Order: sequence, then C-alpha cells, then structure tokens
Amino acid sequence: MYVTKSQNSSLLDRERSRRSPVSYCTYYRNILVQNRTQALALINDTKLKFPSLYLLIQEIIDFNLFSGLNTRNITALKIYTDVFHNQNLSTKLYSYVITKGFFEQQVLRWMFHTGHKWQGPKEEFDDYDALMDATAAILIKKYQDKSILPSVVNLIFQRNRNNLFIHNLVWSFFQSYDPNSFKLITRYILSVNQKDRELAAKLLHLNTPHDPSQRQRAVDSYRSWISENKPYLYFTEEHFQSSSAPNPLAVDLEAKYFSKEVSPRHKKPLQPYTQDELQSLRTFHQLPNKEKEMLATYSHRLHQKNLHLWKQWMDHNIDEQIKLVKARLNHPNDND
Repeated sequence: MYVTKSQNSSLLDRERSRRSPVSYCTYYRNILVQNRTQALALINDTKLKFPSLYLLIQEIIDFNLFSGLNTRNITALKIYTDVFHNQNLSTKLYSYVITKGFFEQQVLRWMFHTGHKWQGPKEEFDDYDALMDATAAILIKKYQDKSILPSVVNLIFQRNRNNLFIHNLVWSFFQSYDPNSFKLITRYILSVNQKDRELAAKLLHLNTPHDPSQRQRAVDSYRSWISENKPYLYFTEEHFQSSSAPNPLAVDLEAKYFSKEVSPRHKKPLQPYTQDELQSLRTFHQLPNKEKEMLATYSHRLHQKNLHLWKQWMDHNIDEQIKLVKARLNHPNDND
C-alpha cells in the first residue's frame, strides 16, 4: 500500500512537504499500527531528509522503534539528545553505541545539508534553529569541516531577512578561521535587499557606498584586500556576543613586513622570528600605524616581485627603508 516507485525524494519527505506537522505524524502513526516493518523501512530510507526524522521523534519514543532504526538515525537522535540534554530519550538510547569520527561527521552533514533550509513548525522554530546551529558548530569546530560554509552563510542571511537569531551561527562561521570564506559574504553587498547589505557590511566591518554603482568597486577592493593579505590575516575573536560591530579579521603588519605567514587562529608566524628580526621588530613597534602599513605593504609587494631586491632592501635599517619607500612613492615610475 505504501510502496511507491523510486523517486528523488523519499515517501516520508513527500508526505511531510504536503501535510501539516500534525497530519504528517498522524499519517506515520497509522502506518505503524498497520505495518510496523513497512514503517521502519520508510524511516530508514537512505533518501530520507532529516526534518522527516525530526518530526517523528515522539512517535519513535511512543512506539519504541529504537531497535529497528538504522545507525544513521540512531546517531542523529544521539546528537539531538546531546544538544538538548533530553534525559528521557538519552536513557532509551543508552545501550546504543555510535561510532565517533568519520561516520558521526557524515551524519552531521546529512542533518545539516538536508535540514538547514527547512524552517520547522512555528512552535519549534527556536529549538530546530538551535539544533541546526549546533550541527554547524560541531562540524566546523570539531571536524574543521569547511564544506558547509557556503550553506552557513546563506542560512545566516536567510534568517536575518526573517528577523531570526543569527549570533550563534555567525560565531560558528568565525570559528572556521578561514579568511577566504569572507569572500562568500561579499556578494550580499550587491543584494537588492537592504537588510542583506547592512548585515554584510557588519560582518565584513566595511563601509559600503550608498551609490549602487560603487558597490561592485567596494566588493572588488575587499576581495583584493583578502587576496593580498591572506598569509597575514588573523581572527581577532570579536563576535556579536561581545560587540555590536565586531571586526573579525585583521592584518598582522609585523608578519607582513617580514613576509612570514601566520596562523589565522593563533596569530603566530608559522616560522619563528630570528634574533635579527626580533631586534628590527622592536623598532617597527614604535612606528606610527601609517608608517607600519606603508612598510609592510611595500615589503610584501617587493617580496612577491623580486626576492633578491627584497633581501637587499631588508638589509637597510628601518629609517633608511622609510626614506626609500617614500622616494619610490613620490616617483612611482622609477625602477626598484
């Protein structure tokens, strides 16, 4: 009665999409009463999406379906209990051992990728969003899974348009410690939606032009800034929980001056400074920020262009370097 030809979606997904949550759960209960084996086959379908499992948690408990669930579903339910500290469900799942590591990561991906676009029943908006936030956080923090970042960015902006909570999701995004991922946000500067533009500007800590014709230039400039400074960018740990206008990314000018790549998470050079470099840094620290930026930018670009000339330039003391750079800036057509 309930067997249908194979389609891209499972039968339960199709029924969930056309019914209210209450009607969907009643539909599944009726199948359970008539044919428990068929009901288990439907919920264990490899094409099932996570929301179709999520809505049936109470039915799973009431009909004690645990022993008939596949490992994917048991793992998802264990993750659910860990997030919400559901003692009742946790007790029932106690005897089921799940494999951490790669398999757990795959289940978390299944939960997030098949579930993040679904908004859930109105009475459970907050709980379901919190569960999606948690799956994203575990994937990013525990598994360093950057494959979900485009979807995370899309979800942040989708929620923001609907005035829903985004701070935890933004925090998880920052926890990727991936400067390149900020380029995913830049396209929202070009959005026709004002809320998109305002949020993108906040996340990028960017002043965007009011003139639409100038926004593409702002986007190109920011992307170029990321590309040039990527080896020297680090995360400041500022986020919406600590600031209304966080500045999440900054350039380590010292590292840029010495052309030393830094860890974006720890702001430490991947190769330690030599004693001579440390001595030069003491002088560099005392410079005004404008001169630090000038020297760091010139040093990086010269290093990229001509390593031999860069080494010669670095042999000069900092006062001489400043004079040389200012002379180059005043006569930009002169050869290095």
